[in-house]
Formats: sequence, structure tokens, C-alpha cells
Amino acid sequence: MKNVNNYYTKKIGFVSNFLIASSYQSCILISMITRENLKAIFFDMDGVLVLSEPVHDLAWEECCKKLCPEALPMDFTPFIGKADLIVATYLKDTFSLKHSLLEVYETKRQAFIKLVQQGVPSPAGRDEILKHLHGQYKMGVVSSAGSKEVETILNREGIKHFFDFVITFEDVTSHKPDPMPYRLALQKAGTLPNNALVFEDSPTGIRAARSAEIPVVALSTNYSIFPDFPEVPIFANYHEILTTLF
Repeated sequence: MKNVNNYYTKKIGFVSNFLIASSYQSCILISMITRENLKAIFFDMDGVLVLSEPVHDLAWEECCKKLCPEALPMDFTPFIGKADLIVATYLKDTFSLKHSLLEVYETKRQAFIKLVQQGVPSPAGRDEILKHLHGQYKMGVVSSAGSKEVETILNREGIKHFFDFVITFEDVTSHKPDPMPYRLALQKAGTLPNNALVFEDSPTGIRAARSAEIPVVALSTNYSIFPDFPEVPIFANYHEILTTLF
């Protein structure tokens, strides 16, 4: 996936050299939660377990080439962290598509599944932190992606066994930034918000976790800063998280 690798070589290189300075007090707070009463950890998927946002962009481009070429070129960055159905609805309404919402959604989904078969990069230190945390805490994936996409990636990456449960688009009626997905995660983990921790990468996901009153840390895989959440610690990769929090 040359396009994907080029995208992240440029983007992460810039971010890691420029940013990743979290609030010292925020790190101390999260460290205290980790040491004293952490029971569960919830991971978003895209941008957190795999660096797949560029693949989503490519899939949407393929979808648009088939169904609405007039939409291209288009910046899909504002939709990071949001469910595909939201993007499909935007395209259908904005460009008055004759195609059904389901057809737009399915065309993109099929393009994405085909693309991820070529391989998707992962954040540095991902496997190390999963191995380190596995067995110590209840762990779940909480994603806005559909079950087929999530299952495909988790199986291809060989990391599904690290998680006690997986929550996808089909499991809830309201999606990020609504807190419902993370509230369901708390229920499945059998724990309270102050006994959990969320790893996210987008304002949409952070807002969902915060609305569920769960502490959250961010990976800078897609955004270098989160101006609406200055208190949220930001890390470049999982090596930094392991060193700082665990």
C-alpha cells in the first residue's frame, strides 16, 4: 500500500518532530488511575490499532468514482472517527445521488475490505502494549466501523485474541460522538467510568469517551492537536504510552 505508507511517512514524521508534549498533570492523573484502580481499557480501531484512515479515504474515492465522480476531489478528513453511514448520507444528500444509501455504503465497504487485504500499517509499539496489558485488564475494541471491516482487520492483524469483546456500528443505535458505544463497553467490561481508560485518535472519539465520563488519552496518528480537549494527553505512539503510563 504505497499511497498509505507515503501518507504516514510524511504525516507522522512531521507530528513526532513537532508535537507530542502532554500536560504533566494529565499524565500524573492517568498514571494514578492506571496504578490504583484501572480495570478496563477500550481501543478505537482506525488510527488506534491500525493506521487505516488513508485506506478509508482511498475506499471512499473508489466509491465516488463509481457513484458520484462529481464529488472528487474531496477531503474526507472532517469525517475521521465518524460512521460510514454519516459519510454516505452526506454524499447522497449533497450530490442528490440516485443510488440508495445502502448502495453507497456497501460500495465503500467492499472497496475498503479489498484494500486492507494489501496490508495496513500499525502504530509503533502496538503489539508490545497489547501483550503487556493482556490478562491484566478487560480489553475491548470500540469502533464506528461495521462488523465485517473490524473482523477483517483484527483477524488479518492477528490481534483479535487480545480483546474480550468488540463493539461495532451494528451494536448500537447511536454512534460516536454519542457516548452510547463506550457506555456499552463499560457494561460489557462490568466496570465504572473511573475504572476504565480509552485510547482514541479523533475529536469525535474523544468526545464520545468524555461524554461517557471515561478518562481518555490520544494518539496523534491523524491530528497533531485537539484544541477542544487541552487536558487530554497526546502521544506519538505506544512506546511513549508504555513508558509514561504503564
